Amino acid sequence: MATFSGGGIELAERWIKSDPAYLVEPAADDGPPDLDGLSCRWEPLASQNGVILSLLLQAGNVDEQARATLYRDLIRDIDRISGKSENGGRPVCDTNLKFRWPPRGLHAEIKATAGSRNRILYGFQLYFNSLIQWCLDRFDLTAGGYRGRRYRDELRSNTDHRRFDDTLRLLLDCSLPQAAEIEALLEQHSNAGKLVYGIYRSNAALMTCLVFNLDRGEHIHFIDGSDGGFTSAAKNLKEKLATR
Repeated sequence: MATFSGGGIELAERWIKSDPAYLVEPAADDGPPDLDGLSCRWEPLASQNGVILSLLLQAGNVDEQARATLYRDLIRDIDRISGKSENGGRPVCDTNLKFRWPPRGLHAEIKATAGSRNRILYGFQLYFNSLIQWCLDRFDLTAGGYRGRRYRDELRSNTDHRRFDDTLRLLLDCSLPQAAEIEALLEQHSNAGKLVYGIYRSNAALMTCLVFNLDRGEHIHFIDGSDGGFTSAAKNLKEKLATR
């Protein structure tokens, strides 16, 4: 997973939103994007501890070293609090990782990845492939590059529940008292002028998968809180920035 610091991501986003020179106009002959490998087959991941927390944390206007120290301290303290939860607060565990057939997200997968292919034939192909995947996962079987138990283990390791791009983004599964303790910790840093944060609570997480090569374990899984997740946390963060 790539991480970015130093303000470059924020600057690039500001340029894209404010300077027409950085807009790329679509070409007349542009076809549909290549989204092969993108899938949405797992069920929503129900919280095992009480609440899914979507957190966005931005260190205040201090020097780079002080910002890095603050982020390290936040990760340490939040890990200490959420580490008491089942699975250490990670939102993906074997208990809530459920695969049903047909997957409720399969229609979205067909729409996103069909490209110029015949939609009906391609849809039948994905329905059949997902049925095979369900059988392999259900009975822990192996076929081709798919190995049911190994894929689940790799999936939990390859989930981006923690990422950094000048903003620390965390998705946690914790109990209600732990969520309150985490929010109190963030509010303490916020009142001291060290931090601005956004927070949102939901009862489940949603996962989208991008699979490149199963034999080599090359797959990554994007996760967000349900009912808005990081988008709602971003709105909460912007409201707090506006009041400063």
